[in-house]
Amino acid sequence: MTAYRFTVEKQGISGRSESARAIPELKGDSLPPYSRGATHAAIATATIAGLVLIGWYWDIEVLKRIAPGLVAMNPMTAVTFLIAASCLGNFAGHKRQLHAARSLRVGRVCALLVGLVGAVQLIGIVSGHDLHFDRWLFRAKIAADGESNTIAPNMAFNFLLIGSALFFLPARNRRLSAAACVFAFISGFEAILVILGFSFLCASSDPRRTKHDHEDQCSESKSL
Repeated sequence: MTAYRFTVEKQGISGRSESARAIPELKGDSLPPYSRGATHAAIATATIAGLVLIGWYWDIEVLKRIAPGLVAMNPMTAVTFLIAASCLGNFAGHKRQLHAARSLRVGRVCALLVGLVGAVQLIGIVSGHDLHFDRWLFRAKIAADGESNTIAPNMAFNFLLIGSALFFLPARNRRLSAAACVFAFISGFEAILVILGFSFLCASSDPRRTKHDHEDQCSESKSL
């Protein structure tokens, strides 16, 4: 009887679907190191995006922007970051084979939405027919803010890269997995360049300029 049960389980005739058996089960409550890191990154990103949306809803300026005088994060940008965080956390957090196939589908839908936001914004910028979908949320508050608060071209390009990386992240094909790594690396490298350039521009301002001029310069660089 024991030998028969072993043979049945070895052949996979235990009622599990092929998609569920394709992903190894993680026993216990612990996750692999890379999954824990991805989960923490997803939580941090979702927290920041959620705080930004709370700031827009309740008009809390300190939550909408890093410092006074800087351009606030666009609400649609925060929503897209929230979707990306949900996608990453969904891929990293599932521990049961029973939910693996569903997690994969939900995660890839989220990845497509992130990439779609970037693609639509880039197409609108290139073609000149901007849909202004980045002003669908809190339109009146954005207009009253008196600043050019839109999804910048580099941010739209990053969303396209991030969405592509997340979509190919769980792929079994090595080429697709490598493409996901390349997309993520390019996105991260571009973001680091923007941060370094922004910091250098703000730090190297002429001391003879007024504080107002200094804030305007930083705001302009942030909107690029």
